[in-house]
Amino acid sequence: MGNNWGRWGEDDQRGALNLITPEAVKAAAQRRATGKVYSLAIQLTRESVPAVHDRPAPERYTLTTMADIGRVPPIFEIGEGVGANEDVLTMPSHIGTHMDALSHVT
Repeated sequence: MGNNWGRWGEDDQRGALNLITPEAVKAAAQRRATGKVYSLAIQLTRESVPAVHDRPAPERYTLTTMADIGRVPPIFEIGEGVGANEDVLTMPSHIGTHMDALSHVT
């Protein structure tokens, strides 16, 4: 099996992604058989992400209230009575279908 080291020059950072050109995407789109779209992601739930060594993934829920607004940088220009949610995702990423990016989960 060959490799792609140096195939696109010494300074290349994209590697095999260089093969995904507009022409290649157009050719792939023209090969569709049914027009149906299939998600390759998995549903992100407590049950769908296997625990590591039988430990459940930790969960954290945070609601920012008016008491916390002073901690928000003024660049966001948050108005009177506005709050916010913070989502934190903690999970083992080398399990199942190897979820190495959030684009691989729903």
